[in-house]
Amino acid sequence: MEDWRAKALESFPALEYEINRNQGGPAGLWNDLHYALTTYENHPLNEDLIGGIYDYAAWCFRQPETADSETLSRATVVGLIESLPVDQAVSEDLYR
Repeated sequence: MEDWRAKALESFPALEYEINRNQGGPAGLWNDLHYALTTYENHPLNEDLIGGIYDYAAWCFRQPETADSETLSRATVVGLIESLPVDQAVSEDLYR
């Protein structure tokens, strides 16, 4: 099992189905995580999920540099970082 997938399963056990069905690699996973992040405004806020997504992104960036880690970093930038300012609720909540 790929490291990114194993870490995602550890970080997001409630998203096991989405993680395991994902054949698009880390980019496909970020689609699911971004969707989860942009729909978190349902109250009460899911602090564990929100923090977990940002922690997972940080983990992705800390991986040793390999061809796979470059793909992982790029997927994280495109799938999460670039899209943060697009959703007003998410961008207004970044201060936390």
